[in-house]
Amino acid sequence: MTGIIKQLNKAKQSGFSIAEVVIAVSIFSIIMVIAIDSFINVIAINRESRQYQALQDHARFLYEMISKELRTAQVNLDDSCDPDHWYYTSVYNVETVNGIQHLYFRNYHDQCVHYYLGGTDGDVLMVTRDNQTGSIMPRNIKVKDLKFDVTNFEYGQATNNPPSVTFYMKLESIIWNPPMVELQSTITARYIE
Repeated sequence: MTGIIKQLNKAKQSGFSIAEVVIAVSIFSIIMVIAIDSFINVIAINRESRQYQALQDHARFLYEMISKELRTAQVNLDDSCDPDHWYYTSVYNVETVNGIQHLYFRNYHDQCVHYYLGGTDGDVLMVTRDNQTGSIMPRNIKVKDLKFDVTNFEYGQATNNPPSVTFYMKLESIIWNPPMVELQSTITARYIE
């Protein structure tokens, strides 16, 4: 019988006190809060980086499309593309209407091309080719700034400076924390007759 009483006394002594349980639960709670906060931060960073990558992909697409068309522009030999008669003298024409720059040129398919900012808020890149207008932007990306700087030549004049367009565009995503991408490039016309 004394052996049983000794074993019962040992069992009572091997338990946890309330203070030990409270300390263990507190430490576990702190570790879980840190782990969950880190997990939430990783998810947020992942979302932001995917959005930024998507914005860069769209910027790269716009750059490639615009630069290909600008690079292969032709001299405008008639007035069908031009409301202000810039034909015979240049490849590119820029006009500012209500503070918005418009770029006009004739592409290698002999289409009249017109780039400008449009849409209800004036933050969508619009393109018109032979009187068919459309946007080339996804809805979740807005153009915050668009500028064109044109260097032309006189048709029939000998020159060492080919016509070129420097364009600057600032794109912004409207999803999550909006990142911005800025593009600036100078494109030189290569197809000149």
